[in-house]
Amino acid sequence: MSSNSKIYYLESLRGLAAISVALFHFQSGSFLTNNIFIRNSWLMVDFFFVLSGFVIAYSYQNQIKTLNDCFRFQAKRFLRLYPLHFVMLILFLALEFCKYILEIKFGITSNVQAFTINNLSSFIYNLFLLHNIFLDGLTWNGPSWSISSEFYTYIIFALLSLFLYSKRKLFLISIFLIVAGSFYLLFTSDMSASNGFLRCLYSFFLGVIVNYIYSNVKFKSSSGLSYLFFCLAIFGVCLSKGENIIDINIFLPILFAITIFLLLTSPDDTALKKALRNKFLIRMGTISYGIYMIHILVWWIMIQSLRFIFKFPTLLDSRGMTEVIIEGQFVSSMIVLSGLGIIIFLANISYEYIEKPINKFRQKFY
Repeated sequence: MSSNSKIYYLESLRGLAAISVALFHFQSGSFLTNNIFIRNSWLMVDFFFVLSGFVIAYSYQNQIKTLNDCFRFQAKRFLRLYPLHFVMLILFLALEFCKYILEIKFGITSNVQAFTINNLSSFIYNLFLLHNIFLDGLTWNGPSWSISSEFYTYIIFALLSLFLYSKRKLFLISIFLIVAGSFYLLFTSDMSASNGFLRCLYSFFLGVIVNYIYSNVKFKSSSGLSYLFFCLAIFGVCLSKGENIIDINIFLPILFAITIFLLLTSPDDTALKKALRNKFLIRMGTISYGIYMIHILVWWIMIQSLRFIFKFPTLLDSRGMTEVIIEGQFVSSMIVLSGLGIIIFLANISYEYIEKPINKFRQKFY
C-alpha cells in the first residue's frame, strides 16, 4: 500500500509475527522462546501469507487490466522481494566459505559441513527463487522458502485478476478451487516447508477472499467479536502441533483470515486497534521483511559464538534445530534479547539502505 493508505494496525501485526518467527528459530531455555506460542510460531508464516493476500488484492487487484499491468505488478513484487534476498544469499555464501576455511585450516566443524546442503545446485535454485518449488529441504537462508513460494503465487494472482476479475463469479470460483484444492493436498500430507507452495496458495488466496468480502459486502463487526477471534487465533497457535502433524494447524489460516476481516470491520477506537497503532509496533511492521530475512544469520553467528568462544553446550532438538544450553532464566533471556536487538538494528539498516532506495525505484512501475 502507499503511505497514505496503510492500515497501521495490520502493519503492527506483521511486525509482531516477524518477531515471533525470529524467536521461534532460537532456542535457549529462556521463557521468551520456550513457551507454547513461540514453539508454534512457524504458523506466523501462514499469517504472513493471509495478510499478504489481503494487502496485495486491496492494493493492486483493480489495477491489473492488461498484460503490461501484469508485468509492472510482477516487476514491483520482484523488486520488493529480491534485493534483500540476494544480499542475504551472498552473505550466506561468504559464511559457507568461512565454514570451509575453518574446517580445512583449523578442524572446526559446524553441525552441517560446508557446501553439503548449501551446494552449487541449491544456490542456483535460490538465485532464481525456485528453491521451495523444486527442493524438499531448507537451504542457505532457510526462511526465504516463503519468498520463493510467494513470488510465483503473485503470478497466479495477477493472471486471475487480468482474465477473470471482470467475471466475478468465475474469479471467486477459481479462488475457492485453489483454496479447497490446497487445503485437501495439505490435509493429506503435512504443513512442513516442503509443502510451502501449497501453504502459500491456501493462505494467500484466503486473504484475497477477505479483501473481496471487505470490498463488496457492507458489514460492521463489534469490538467484542474482534477481541474474541483475536484471542482464538492466539489460542489456536498455542494448541497446534508441529509442522509434520496435521491437526488444528491446518484450520489456523482460516481463523487468521476471519480475525483480519473482523479487525478491518470493527470500530477504529477499540483498545486493540489503539494498542496496535503504537509507533514502535508500526516500525516493527515497516522493517518486518528485514527481521524475517536477517534473523537466521544473526542466530547462527550467536550460536557459534556461544558454542566455540564461551563454551556453552548445544544439542539438536526434536525439530533438528540447534539449542544452546544456558543455565538460568536471566542469562538466557538477556542473550535472546541481545540477539533480537541486533536483528532489529540490522533490519533498520536494511530498510534504510536497501529496501527504501529500491522502493523509490519501484515507483517507476506505478
